[in-house]
Amino acid sequence: MERCSRPVISIITPTFNRRLSLQRAIESVQRQTCGAYEHVIVDDCSTDQTADFVGRLNDPRIVYIRGEHWQGANIARNIGIAAARSNLVTFLDSDDEFLADRVEKTIRFFEESPAAQLHLSSFRVLKRGRLRDAINPTRFLNGKRLEEVLMAYRVFIAGSSITVRRAVLEKAGGFHPNIRRMQDRELLLRLSRYCGGALSAEVDWIKHPSLDSISRPRQGYLESLNALLEVHADLAAEYRDVIGYQIARYLLTDVIRGRWWFAYKSLRVNSQASALRFRVADLVHLYRTSCRPALSS
Repeated sequence: MERCSRPVISIITPTFNRRLSLQRAIESVQRQTCGAYEHVIVDDCSTDQTADFVGRLNDPRIVYIRGEHWQGANIARNIGIAAARSNLVTFLDSDDEFLADRVEKTIRFFEESPAAQLHLSSFRVLKRGRLRDAINPTRFLNGKRLEEVLMAYRVFIAGSSITVRRAVLEKAGGFHPNIRRMQDRELLLRLSRYCGGALSAEVDWIKHPSLDSISRPRQGYLESLNALLEVHADLAAEYRDVIGYQIARYLLTDVIRGRWWFAYKSLRVNSQASALRFRVADLVHLYRTSCRPALSS
């Protein structure tokens, strides 16, 4: 199949030492019912023969870029964005897979909604051998409302859900190079300053959590939340009650499940983190008052 002279959509996949899962991701793109795409794979200096594998595919729709040294997934994503030839950009993590009609339906949405800038699709997560739904209601959220539900964790999000017009993506500055976890939420928060987002209840991809995923371990969540809030100090102040409620829920889950040591360590992190530092009494109060806006409001 010939490479599209003008791909309608660019698919960005960063990868590092994930040759086996990358194969599944690439094959899911090659099975698409619409071929008007380019698949930009940015290899963050893998050492597992990823380059040889991709080269043997001999697929002209694949654009393979290999870095000279490891830089991190967000810089790899930004390299892919810079190399993309389409005005429409979507993402596929190297451990995820698209359903066969993902590209076709995404292109159709933007063709039928020329004013739309950002689209967030729903997905399923494979956990313990079972597919679990992560489905949002179909609706449009203006920028401020999108910001609110992102801060309140009221929408299912992941990088492979995101499709955005390149102009607004570049205006927002792409992915933050220093946010290793919560990078998708952080990007969407910056995008919400420039545009609203269309949520879709239609499932068009499957998330496969990897053992080496940065977001997989429960530990490190509060450190990552603090890093995000240090970047968005204005949101840390505006949504302080909502943030406290989320932390209280996180701690309570550990307590209920008997993970006392993790809860204690998390309290220590909270007390030392520059953007957190909630008193225990305040966390209890915020949990009781349920400071969490509903998506339907």
